[in-house]
This record gives sequence, structure tokens and C-alpha cells, in this order.
Amino acid sequence: MRHPQVRVHTSPPGRPGKKALWLGLAGAVISRLSGRSLPAITCDDLKRHDFPMSTQRLGVRFTERIRDIFRFRWIREIF
Repeated sequence: MRHPQVRVHTSPPGRPGKKALWLGLAGAVISRLSGRSLPAITCDDLKRHDFPMSTQRLGVRFTERIRDIFRFRWIREIF
């Protein structure tokens, strides 16, 4: 018993076909005409997604000598 051959129409690798280009163009035009934009980012959104970094929570321990060297940089980044 022979299995029927299935033909798949694809474009050559690295180059989209004409149909894909037209569908992409149509999708871009429709999305531009819909007029929906992303909502503005508020301070509450930033606070909600801000995860304070703590070396102790990560399980990393620094000696006082390393802390003294990097303390100025950490303070400068915070403020």
C-alpha cells in the first residue's frame, strides 16, 4: 500500500513568499488603522514591577572590604 505524497508549498529559506508579504502588509495597515495604542506607564506600574535587589536574599555574602569599595557606586546608582 502506497502512501499519498503530500505537497507543501513553501517559499525558499531566507525569503518570504508573495502571499506572506501581502498578509504582513495587510496586517500592518489594519493594526495602524485600529488606533489602539499601548496604555501609558504610571508610577504604580513601575512600583509594582520594581524588585529590590538584596544580596542576602540571593545568598551572596560580601566582606566589609568589598562593601567599602562598592558602597559609593551603589549609593550613586540609587540616587
